[in-house]
Amino acid sequence: MTQSVFVYGTLMHPVILERVIASKQKVLEPAVLKDYFRFCVSQTDYPAVIAETGQQVEGILIKNLNNKELERLDLFEGDEYQRISVNILMKSKEIVKGHVYVWIAVSLNYMKHISQKGKDRLLREPWHLEEFSQQKLHAWIASPIEFAAIDGLDESSNCGSHFGRALKLDDASSCGSRSAP
Repeated sequence: MTQSVFVYGTLMHPVILERVIASKQKVLEPAVLKDYFRFCVSQTDYPAVIAETGQQVEGILIKNLNNKELERLDLFEGDEYQRISVNILMKSKEIVKGHVYVWIAVSLNYMKHISQKGKDRLLREPWHLEEFSQQKLHAWIASPIEFAAIDGLDESSNCGSHFGRALKLDDASSCGSRSAP
């Protein structure tokens, strides 16, 4: 049985998505997640969503994911997120069932940085895929940290420890006001 997942951040970029799910053969459709808000996550390059009545998040629905691809997505998203079932509004106005990864981080302590409560890390600032693509994508692709949980997964059934995505305190995030091109 296949599943669908709504993505709203770095996974909307085809290079990131292909590396995470290890497949190019997916149906991708623009979609909207109603009653959620996309937040920037402090000191990172990726966003998070949490439920917020009256708001909406634009993203992409990935269709026909198999169990292995869902496992890869779960590992990539790590302990900061939980995959839940939601209703997703398609461009055609059809409502379909799918999954989304929502922010659940309560307390984090990656790389010995000072831990913060999860919601304290959410910034009500815009997150832009275009800005991420122009300013951060190259570093992400080259980084062993961003893909640590899934690298080697295909070579071995035991993927080892999951480190999740580390906080990035040494550079600016993709959050906030847009930079000039």
